[in-house]
This record gives sequence, structure tokens and C-alpha cells, in this order.
Amino acid sequence: MSELEKDYSDFMGWMSNNTNVFIFMGGFTFTILTLLVINLPNPNTIIAQLILLFITIMFDLLLYLILLVGVESLQFCKNIPSFGKRLQFCSTLSNVVLVLWGFLVPSVFLLWNMINLAIISTIIWIVFIIINNFTIRKQNIQYRKITEIKGDIE
Repeated sequence: MSELEKDYSDFMGWMSNNTNVFIFMGGFTFTILTLLVINLPNPNTIIAQLILLFITIMFDLLLYLILLVGVESLQFCKNIPSFGKRLQFCSTLSNVVLVLWGFLVPSVFLLWNMINLAIISTIIWIVFIIINNFTIRKQNIQYRKITEIKGDIE
């Protein structure tokens, strides 16, 4: 490595560790949410639904952070492959899976006949999808284009 190149391997390790923590917390949050819905004696009370809504928002934020750290870490990678058809398919498939994963929480609420909470959590998740499109997805596409142009120049 030349003196002009910066070594970001420690920072990448730190980002990877944070991503693992967010993934663990997301799984824990989803588990707590489902256990509360199943085990609460009356999950239809206002206080129970407010707590479930708070947990839902935390779950959505954790999913957003996982995606954000993943895209942010791309800028510290030296060699990124071109965004060919296979990589585009993989990226599209992972985006579809993540969008569907976010709709699991409203589905759990629907199973337990918490219609209002399901509607509110669906709206919140759709807002997160829109925010994701304008922040993470567009940033990922822009960064991919920059690396492809840089690769063409070199």
C-alpha cells in the first residue's frame, strides 16, 4: 500500500461489528414484539399498543441502520465489482426480501386482530421504504456509478 492510500480496515471492522450488533438487536426486538403480542393478557389496551408501536418503530430503525451501515461501508472498499446483471438481480432480490421482512410486523398484528396497530405500523414501514429510496438506495446507485467511472479511467 502506498503512503497516499489510507487504510480503513480498522474502521471497516468497527462498522462490521456495529452491523452485527444492530442485527442482533433487530432479532431481539422482533422476538420481544411477538412474545408480547402472544403473552399479553389483553394486548388491545392503549398502553400495550403504544408499547408495541414503540417496539415496532425501534425495529424499523434497526433495519434502516443495518442498510445504512452496509451502504456507507462501500465507500471504504478499494475494489468494488461492476454492477452487472447478476449483482443487480441479487441487489433487487435482497431489497424485496427486506421490504417484505418489514411487513411481517403488521402481519403479526393482523393475526391478533389489532387492526389499528397494523395500519399504523404499515404506514410507518412505507415511510421508511420511501426514506430508504431517497437516502440509501440512491446513494448506493450513485456510489456504484462513481466507482464504475473511476474504473474506466484507470
